[in-house]
Amino acid sequence: MTDFTTTPLENQFETQIVGEISSASTAPFDITVKKAISFTPASGGFYATLEPGTSKEEVMKISAVSGTTWTVSERGIATAKGGAATTTTHGGGSKIIISNNWSNFDDIATAIASKLDNTGETVTAFDLKVTGTDWRIREDSGDMKFTDDSQAEVSLATLAAAAGVDDKTKVSNADTTSDYLGDKIVATNGIKETITSPAGDEKLQLEIDTTTLPANLDEANTFFGATDITGAEAETLTDGSDASSKHYHKSGANNELLSQRRNWSLSRCTDTATGGTATESDYAYYILTQAANNALGIIQLKTYLASGNFVSVHDKNPAFHASCFYDAATAQEGFIGYVDEGVAGTSLENSVMTLDHFGFVIEDGTLYISCADGSTQTKIDISGTIADIATPHDYCATFDGTTATFYVDGASVGTIATHVPNGDLDSFSALVIADATGAAKVIRMLKEGWVSYDL
Repeated sequence: MTDFTTTPLENQFETQIVGEISSASTAPFDITVKKAISFTPASGGFYATLEPGTSKEEVMKISAVSGTTWTVSERGIATAKGGAATTTTHGGGSKIIISNNWSNFDDIATAIASKLDNTGETVTAFDLKVTGTDWRIREDSGDMKFTDDSQAEVSLATLAAAAGVDDKTKVSNADTTSDYLGDKIVATNGIKETITSPAGDEKLQLEIDTTTLPANLDEANTFFGATDITGAEAETLTDGSDASSKHYHKSGANNELLSQRRNWSLSRCTDTATGGTATESDYAYYILTQAANNALGIIQLKTYLASGNFVSVHDKNPAFHASCFYDAATAQEGFIGYVDEGVAGTSLENSVMTLDHFGFVIEDGTLYISCADGSTQTKIDISGTIADIATPHDYCATFDGTTATFYVDGASVGTIATHVPNGDLDSFSALVIADATGAAKVIRMLKEGWVSYDL
């Protein structure tokens, strides 16, 4: 026994058994006594002695009690340490007592010993179990060591040494030597290191050393010393022309400066709702569809290159950011993202759309991230993350030609790398489709968003 659960909890209890107990009876079995005990036994039960002080004395272990019925889990226990275990027959009315049996003390000794790692009478370790945690303290070559189930063993000497170096630092966990900060930071050419308030509230001040910095700019000094603003070297541009000549940059559509990437504001979108209402303010678009099944309302920006031709941007690292919301969460289909500019009211049905696209698909109130390659769609339900489409959200996605990555309100919500678009990706579109006759639907989008793609 490794605990104290067999300790007797009533002094000098005595009663008699009802009926005979045969020497042939083997545990477990029940016996009946004339008087009930007045305590609730501990989980380990207790020891009882039949016919104490006689030649028929026998020790039994009682594991459970129900009124005057006792369950015997062990019998014939030796009456002395190292003694023989014997069983005998006891007649009805035989005395049975609960006392400080030697087995109680043996259990206590065993329980204490189970917490100690000892050799003879010398204790080398002490184990303590607290709910959910095991602690151990032990001696090792004259040093005390500590550990628990979540920390590696550490010695008292190590802890004491660490307490003495808390005013020093290391550069990394591989650093072999702790030292003061002023000694760990080494100022090189052009940097000056100063300790302010010495022997007080010290601060380590780092600043540019203007007395040595110019010496490190010999190459620049030589260049500008030999070539001033009117010098031939400074006036010669990388294309070999003279800087005194006027230079012009080619411009693209709307006289915008050509660069490696096209960036459009969503304020350039057109908005249409055949048979419905399409209006816009200085800062937002408002679309109300016709009250008819498959009625489409769309906010759209078609993509083109410097030539002015509309083109697919599936291979030009497209990206978009749009702030949208829908007024309802029933009887509607919706989409926000890049898609074939020919998208129609019948292109999206029950969240299924196979036109080339990447973006967000809405069916009633369920939000998906979605891609398609013109014939097959991959979509993932993210409504567990974004449950309410009837409140404004920032929808953003990027596509690198292989993987589409999606974000809502700045947080990543997933990626798709299967059935990604491979052509006909020539418009950004935010749309709503009425999914039932007589149910007009609404989408709203701020103009502050953008689309972007490589030229």
